Amino acid sequence: MRGTSKKASVLLAIILLVAMMVGISGSALALEDGKEIKIGFLVPNLTDMFGTQALQAVNMAIDEIHESGGINGYKIVMEVLDTMGKPDIALNATQKLLGANEVAAIIGPHHSSNVFAIDTVVKESDIPFIVGATNPGIPDLENPNIFGARCNDSIVARAAAKFIASQPGVTKVAVLCVSEDYGQGGMQVATAYFDEIGMDYMVESHNYGDTDMSASIMKVKAGGCDAVFIWTLEDFLVLIRQLYEYDFVVPTISNPHLTNPTLVESCEPEWVVGKYCTSDYVFDSPDPVTAEFVQKFKEQHGVIPDNGAPCYYSAAMVLFEAMKRCADPNDREEIKTELMKTEDFKTPLGLFNARPGVNQQLNWGINIVMLNENLVIELVEFVEG
Repeated sequence: MRGTSKKASVLLAIILLVAMMVGISGSALALEDGKEIKIGFLVPNLTDMFGTQALQAVNMAIDEIHESGGINGYKIVMEVLDTMGKPDIALNATQKLLGANEVAAIIGPHHSSNVFAIDTVVKESDIPFIVGATNPGIPDLENPNIFGARCNDSIVARAAAKFIASQPGVTKVAVLCVSEDYGQGGMQVATAYFDEIGMDYMVESHNYGDTDMSASIMKVKAGGCDAVFIWTLEDFLVLIRQLYEYDFVVPTISNPHLTNPTLVESCEPEWVVGKYCTSDYVFDSPDPVTAEFVQKFKEQHGVIPDNGAPCYYSAAMVLFEAMKRCADPNDREEIKTELMKTEDFKTPLGLFNARPGVNQQLNWGINIVMLNENLVIELVEFVEG
């Protein structure tokens, strides 16, 4: 009995020693009391799936950072304000965050019109903004506090225009775009390319929230267009349905709507099969970083993530990575300096790279994909600007 007791005591001592060693190594990565980094998030719109998933993804990124010990021991605290996608609300929300003067950085806004609306107050601040907006005019603002997390439309819309113009038999393209800054920016890039190559085209704009676009569709159909370039927002569902209903079934490319599984589920297959779109990411990509993100998001939220989730997860992660390299992760100027040192940082949107001397874009690549007959996205080509 004494031998057994002695062995048990030795075993217990070993277990306690191992536990102490684990505790010591774990404490080196633990969050430190009283050390916080406050960030803001200007969410696109919490009443729709895009905004909801964007917030879920940023929270997921924060949880992952905390699990690894935070930003050099600092805990991330986030203040979330909903812009509802509207410039005036985005401006008010931005002014609230800036007025408090507490945040080290801000993620968002998403819509291009919102970025233009806040440009002046952002320039007057010293806070870095990681935005999801892609209008070609944003780099021209030369705002030292704005960093682009998505590929700019000067690259994306041109890639889409070049692709649709190269399809066999295409002689005239219908450009259907929303009348707000995002749609007009994409339209201007596309038509500039069509002018460059001598491709004929017609432009028809619609207002955000329009529920009937039949007049525009009939006009471009009667005008002899044999392909469609779409650059719009949530109105895409109306547009793609009415294109089918009015028997205007021609080669079609759009911005990333077809990568939204929930949106595709709202469509009849004949509306969308064989259509092309640009895509920030491909959810079934074999890339391990993307695959891990998609799997984790699906486990936590029960759905395959739409574009909003990987965009803002990537925006958060590239920001946190820059903060980790800072001597003081609350130092705004140091954060901006480190953001511009971003090199080959892997995200679900691909590699992030800063190009000092060009502008403050961090993402330079876009995918062109197609929705096949099984309603699965197929990668057609990758374009890097």
